[in-house]
Amino acid sequence: MEILQITWLVLLAVLLAAFLICGGFDFGAGMLLCRMSKESKARAMLEIAPFWDGNQVWLITAGGALFAAFPKAYALVLSNLYIPVILLLTALIFRVVAIEFFLALGGEKWRGFWAAVCCVSSVLSMALVGVALGAMFGGQILQKVDGGFWANFARLFTPMTIAAGILTVVFCLAQGSVYLGLKNVGDEKFFASARNMLSLLAVAYIAYIFLFMLYGKSQVLPRGLTVGVLFAAYLPITIAVRTARRKMMKTAFFMTSLFALVCVAAHVLGAFPYIVSPFGASEGVDIYAASSSKATLRIMLGVAVIGVPLALGYFIYSHFVFSKKRGGSVGGY
Repeated sequence: MEILQITWLVLLAVLLAAFLICGGFDFGAGMLLCRMSKESKARAMLEIAPFWDGNQVWLITAGGALFAAFPKAYALVLSNLYIPVILLLTALIFRVVAIEFFLALGGEKWRGFWAAVCCVSSVLSMALVGVALGAMFGGQILQKVDGGFWANFARLFTPMTIAAGILTVVFCLAQGSVYLGLKNVGDEKFFASARNMLSLLAVAYIAYIFLFMLYGKSQVLPRGLTVGVLFAAYLPITIAVRTARRKMMKTAFFMTSLFALVCVAAHVLGAFPYIVSPFGASEGVDIYAASSSKATLRIMLGVAVIGVPLALGYFIYSHFVFSKKRGGSVGGY
């Protein structure tokens, strides 16, 4: 029974990392729109358009896996994160509308407007995801607050959750800029953006590690192990910075993706065996108390063994189909 629960925890971590890796580049590209020229905006939008819907499937799948494997944790998380989830859904809706309208309209002013909407909604979406994940790993969603809408919403914001939100946004900026550099070989603007954003990610992550050392915590496993894995995640960033300077964007993209995977692993190790860490006098939600029955876990694991490779295959195939690098004028500009 414990093996099944740990397996599902690992699978949830993989799905979350997959969303950060895949969603990171299209959300990140959307965040960069406000600082691009009109032609670069069109190129970036054409890179986002084929993949945004498939990338969000990883987030939906992670939510479905949480519901199937750990229904008690799902109920607690969704009920305590009701306001952020509604705001996230609203931001995602505006983002999708912005992408579709940008591609459908030809006027420069309207395209500028929808690019700004996509930029703002992308930043808001990933900031909310980062704060929510920080609140889960840190246990802030269990904090009891007497008050109305704003009091319950504000309880989620602590130094660690704010730092998690900022780090998530900065990671997406780096992932998106590297991806655009990879897809637009020969355009120095995208290369320069990738180098700058990777350097920003390196600084932001070091600051996050030291903040974690002050405010972060581990549950069952030694705290030093969590901090050690967090420091290990810094190595891919340094490699990404160096390879980006040499315009080796494939390697840089692989390294930023590896960073996301190791960073998620560090936080899961720190929270283990909890899905929602304890906070103050509130007990956390561990994987053993929150899990479904043994039969359910086995059946859903069989579904995952079939479904996850299919989703991964679709993701690889779609990138193969749209692998042509951009050049020349795009989108009527």
